[in-house]
Amino acid sequence: MVLTETEKDSMLKNGIYAPGFLNLDRAHLSLLDTFISLKRSRKQRYGAGPIDEILARLTDFYDADTRMFISVSKYREIAASLGYYSSDRARDPTQKLYVFEVQIPQISVIWQTGIFKQELLYDGESTVTVGPNFSASETNKPGVEMFVPYKINPESIIRVDTPAIQPKWERHLKGSAKAS
Repeated sequence: MVLTETEKDSMLKNGIYAPGFLNLDRAHLSLLDTFISLKRSRKQRYGAGPIDEILARLTDFYDADTRMFISVSKYREIAASLGYYSSDRARDPTQKLYVFEVQIPQISVIWQTGIFKQELLYDGESTVTVGPNFSASETNKPGVEMFVPYKINPESIIRVDTPAIQPKWERHLKGSAKAS
């Protein structure tokens, strides 16, 4: 993440909140919509549960500031590259790139399994590369991108450091489009 030192220190003290959880009204509505199974009568501008959130990320449907999940990767290179290049503050000299190493219980992490595979529009393999020396398969191994709902608690943060800026990440698809 690209942050000021004050923001980094606050996260170490208070934990890392999903962007949409920083707005208390939106967080309240999202939590109600997630846990109350009554039919929703209003059109949401945020994910109202895990499936909505993930589909919105796959399609860029919701504004990133409304996301209720935190994107994480088990690969440091991917976390650094995505954290830097997806930030609108990346070139601000008052900000630094920070990579947080966290330890989260497996039950609290959502990763690529059944619902993601239904969304794939191709048969084949998806690989993410960061420069010429790093690649990871999204197809066969979970961990390239995973999601943590709402918050990462401060006691889950093992360490934080400021790595060198990584090359821009790229996604490569090998295979063919699925017939519809």
